[in-house]
Amino acid sequence: MKMRMNTNMKPLFSVLMMIALLLVLAPVLAQDDAAPPTYTPYPTYTPYPTYTPYPTYTVLPSLAPTETPTLTLTPTPFIPSYVVLANCEEFDQTGGVAAANVPIEIAWGWVVTEPQYIARHLRYAAYDIRLNDQPIEGFETFRGPLRWYPGDSGWGVYWNVPAGFLAPGEYRITYKVTWAQPVDDGLDRFGPGTPRPVVESGCSFTVQ
Repeated sequence: MKMRMNTNMKPLFSVLMMIALLLVLAPVLAQDDAAPPTYTPYPTYTPYPTYTPYPTYTVLPSLAPTETPTLTLTPTPFIPSYVVLANCEEFDQTGGVAAANVPIEIAWGWVVTEPQYIARHLRYAAYDIRLNDQPIEGFETFRGPLRWYPGDSGWGVYWNVPAGFLAPGEYRITYKVTWAQPVDDGLDRFGPGTPRPVVESGCSFTVQ
């Protein structure tokens, strides 16, 4: 059976429909009024540094190998010295004549029959050797070792002192030796209280 709606109920029905519509739309309207979500910005972009290109290199031309220089050694000619015995007159000799372009060497020595006599002589002897009255100093540096000298038939030490190149002229060497204590060379005794407390001699030579 088909029912008919009472005309008096139409306004009430419209109100009810309106209320139902509001109830349905209320959540949607509430969402529209809500605050928008917080926006998190992206981090600030930092640009990369400007690229600086590497400098352009210039390739050097190939270098030729350096030639090793040839070293030529010129030997210095050896000039033998002219040796003058400081006490040559003790042996009845002379100094002779030396060339001006030859170095002069002044020599003297002490010879004994047995090696043990040398040590005492060197300990107590005092030499005074002069060239043209100028004392020769530092001669101990030029003393040679003790050794056997066949020509002297004994053991001895010699001093060979370089005097260098001397100007042309006449030269005189004076020789004097004293002792603080008596010594013995195996043949004679020298020094205080002996027959020979002092030994003096000399030698003259010419440079030209």
